[in-house]
Amino acid sequence: KMPKKGGYRKKKRTHVEEDPDDDEYIPKSFIIRRGKIGRFATELVKDMRNCMYPNTAINLHERKNNSLKDFLGVSGMYGVTHMMIFTATEKSNYMRLIKNPKGPTLTFRIKDYCLSKDIISFNQEHKRKNKIFTEKFTTAPLLVMSGFNNLEEDDSFKLVTAMLQSLFPPLNVEKIKLDECKRVVLFNLIRPDDGTAPYIEFRHYALHARQRDVNRGIKRLVNNSRLPNLSRMGDIADYILGKKAGYYSSESEADDLPNSKVELAQDFQGKKKSSNVAIRLYEVGPRMKLDLLKIQEGFCSGNVIYHQLVQKSKKEILETSRELKKKRKAKEERKKEQEENIKKKEKELGFDSESELEEVDESKLTRKQRAARKKKMAEELVQKSK
Repeated sequence: KMPKKGGYRKKKRTHVEEDPDDDEYIPKSFIIRRGKIGRFATELVKDMRNCMYPNTAINLHERKNNSLKDFLGVSGMYGVTHMMIFTATEKSNYMRLIKNPKGPTLTFRIKDYCLSKDIISFNQEHKRKNKIFTEKFTTAPLLVMSGFNNLEEDDSFKLVTAMLQSLFPPLNVEKIKLDECKRVVLFNLIRPDDGTAPYIEFRHYALHARQRDVNRGIKRLVNNSRLPNLSRMGDIADYILGKKAGYYSSESEADDLPNSKVELAQDFQGKKKSSNVAIRLYEVGPRMKLDLLKIQEGFCSGNVIYHQLVQKSKKEILETSRELKKKRKAKEERKKEQEENIKKKEKELGFDSESELEEVDESKLTRKQRAARKKKMAEELVQKSK
């Protein structure tokens, strides 16, 4: 019963209140496409949104007139920390991974990719037996990185490691719940023996726990939705033990590695605590081979820290950074000079300070808004001069 207060019933809150600090360190992302990338690459963008769900905008609609500054302006409002941008040229498809709002920017060439629907259709047998391919996941995937250990200080993949780790929520072993561990994202760094450039393999798996203490035949009998055909068998033992020696089905325990057997610390996927289970991975896609092309300091701009095709000495890198600083300084000086000239012109023409145009930080405006503001200001100046 709800407790009474002042003659009225007051509902007693039974749900657990959310901690406002929990969302502080959860990274969120925009996964978008720029320009024409083709039908299959568009499907890849959708698959990546499903993979990064729920910490990404799954139904994000891009328009032709949307600029990157538009997305960057909105990202601060919604707490979006990263952007994943897919583009295409005649030669290849590309993926840019950006940290908002000031970079760095990693540019990858997509050497090969496979869509989720192709991987799932290849595993039709698993699709019939498990709901794992049709289940909508509501928790973020776990991050597994392979081959990124023992990197040198000047290795460019050290920055790639930090960027990939910041893309996924940090794992708190003390507070984690096993029921929330439903998927795994794998980044595997491969260094070929032939001396070619290293590349990263991306995989997306779903976790599934299988009971290990049950006989294979009994498990097959329980998991089957239909009654088996026992007309050709003399006894139920023939079905449970198996008539053909040496034959293993796709659900065979021979496929399980010794290290895959674990004892559950919590209830997981209907399996009780302290029970022995075998953890199986089912690939749900998508799948990509990523070739690191270049790294830039800023948001899609700035000094190029690493380039696969262009190798510079330390002296050349310092000269390039000095030139960029000079250009930025000259641009700022021109901007200040233009603002001062506009103010002088306004005073000469008797421009009223109480104008309809309010003082706004133009860096926060979009390209169209800045153009409209300048046009309106020019019209007012013309009217005053008349």
